[in-house]
Amino acid sequence: MKSIIPVLIFSVLALSDAVYACSCAAPENLEVEEFADYVFLGEVKSKRWLFSLSKNKFKFSVKKTILGEGKKDILIWTDKFTSACGYPYKKGVEYLVIASKDGKKYESGLCSSWLANSEAAKSILTKLAVKP
Repeated sequence: MKSIIPVLIFSVLALSDAVYACSCAAPENLEVEEFADYVFLGEVKSKRWLFSLSKNKFKFSVKKTILGEGKKDILIWTDKFTSACGYPYKKGVEYLVIASKDGKKYESGLCSSWLANSEAAKSILTKLAVKP
């Protein structure tokens, strides 16, 4: 019986559709201009509930555009789970968001969003020559 347990565990893992793990580079290693379509400081106004098992959509009020076209509001899509690199945005909180465009949607996540007043956000803004 003991020898069948590892076989069962291996079978379940091997037959899984997807396995997610999120690992982010340190902010100082980011080459923002290489992958970002839009960078901004903004406050979460609302979470839009979707009939999706994998994505959430958040409406942001843009306070300051750093890179990309100026917008007053923007919808940002992120994975629902932090284990899949989704960001757990909270309503009323301001963030530095680095978003990439996927078709008509802007996406961001755990590795490209920070609390606006965090040391990581301040470091990124300094590297982009923007006053935090």
